[in-house]
Amino acid sequence: MLRRNLLGLSKGVRTANQGARFTDAQTALLRRLQRFRLDQDLHMPQVSAIIKPEDIPSISNHSTRAPELILLYMPSDIDEDLRPTYWDAALAEMEAELRLACCADAVHDLRRQLHLRVYFNKLKTKNITGQR
Repeated sequence: MLRRNLLGLSKGVRTANQGARFTDAQTALLRRLQRFRLDQDLHMPQVSAIIKPEDIPSISNHSTRAPELILLYMPSDIDEDLRPTYWDAALAEMEAELRLACCADAVHDLRRQLHLRVYFNKLKTKNITGQR
């Protein structure tokens, strides 16, 4: 989600405050990516051989990509015939379950926001004052 927010913010940074928030969000995402790479090395050690240097997150190295563009090298990112070489089939299943849970959360959030919008529109219509 942070990655998606950064992609939206990068298109139109206008004020100094927005620029500072964008930089803070990029740094936070970069740190999360560094922790993810450590966990990835622990659970999927063979993947580190195929990670490109620009996809290794580093705060001090400015030759890396912007954090919102760094590839994660998840099981679904690798060709299906090469997957057994790099990780166990259970990891691919766990990724599918994780993506399904993220989709369910997004649908739940969308439903909640729509419910709130309907409630506020009904409240506004009920309490309208002034000329008609």
